[in-house]
Amino acid sequence: MAQKPTDLMTIWDEKTERITESGCWLWLGGTDKDGYGRFSVNGEMVRAHVTSYRHFRGPVTKQVLHKCNVRCCVNPEHLYLGNEVDNARDRDACGNTLKGVKHGMSKLTEVQVLEIARRLKNGESNFWREMGVSKHDVANIKRGQTWTALTGFRPYSVGG
Repeated sequence: MAQKPTDLMTIWDEKTERITESGCWLWLGGTDKDGYGRFSVNGEMVRAHVTSYRHFRGPVTKQVLHKCNVRCCVNPEHLYLGNEVDNARDRDACGNTLKGVKHGMSKLTEVQVLEIARRLKNGESNFWREMGVSKHDVANIKRGQTWTALTGFRPYSVGG
């Protein structure tokens, strides 16, 4: 039976592929359901990019985020600390956010949303039953909380 590597550099040498063009160190070991590298340390599953940051750069005081937007990258130069807002901004900027009908929780089609937007712009308000949609979904569209890319509606500002 092969001996398990104990040194992190040995694990990195065996479980990563360094891509010259991008600079990414791709994790070739196991991944979680979201595509992040993971492995076991003393019986505990850890994320590979978090371990890389901790080992090569220092303490992890926030979320470990990717500059390269490659979830299985463990290159410490591609990693930085941030918060949920930073993570959401990065995700949205690179187009990784599922929107509209691609979102698994979507109840409406784009055609329905466009019809709702048209009716709202015309000042109609009690059409939701007629369309077979929920009042809540119409309200979220009107408030600019959902489907903003399609409707152009923006969230109401506080106090206005």
